[in-house]
Amino acid sequence: MKVFYYYYYYLIYRKFRNNKDAHLPTVFGISFCESFIINGIIQILLAYFFCYKYSFELLIGISIVIVLCNFIYFKKSNYGENILQVKPLFFSNNVISIILMTLFLLLGIIFIFSIFFVDYIVMIHCKQ
Repeated sequence: MKVFYYYYYYLIYRKFRNNKDAHLPTVFGISFCESFIINGIIQILLAYFFCYKYSFELLIGISIVIVLCNFIYFKKSNYGENILQVKPLFFSNNVISIILMTLFLLLGIIFIFSIFFVDYIVMIHCKQ
C-alpha cells in the first residue's frame, strides 16, 4: 500500500510544485499523513477507554519517529527511486489507485481535527 502512496504523492508534488527532485517532500507528505492517522486513533482510544488527554509532546514525538522511519525506508535505501521505475498500481487499475489515494488523504485530514472529538469524549464520557 505504501508503495503506490509514494508513487502518487510523488506525481502530485512533481506536477503542482514543478520540483525536479520531489522525493523529500513526498516522504514528508506521506509521513505527516500517516502520523495524523496514527495519532488520531491513539488519541481517541486513550480518551475513550482511559479518560486520558493526549499530550502535545507525545504527538510530536510519534510524528518525528514516523518521519525518520519513512526517510530511512524511502530515501536512504533509494527505494523511492525504484518505485518510480515500476509505476505501481493497486489491482493494476489506475482509477482504484487514485480513489484509495484520495481516501488516504481525506482520512489524514479528518484525523487532524480529531482533537476536538477527543475533547468532547473526555468532557462527556469521563465525568465522574
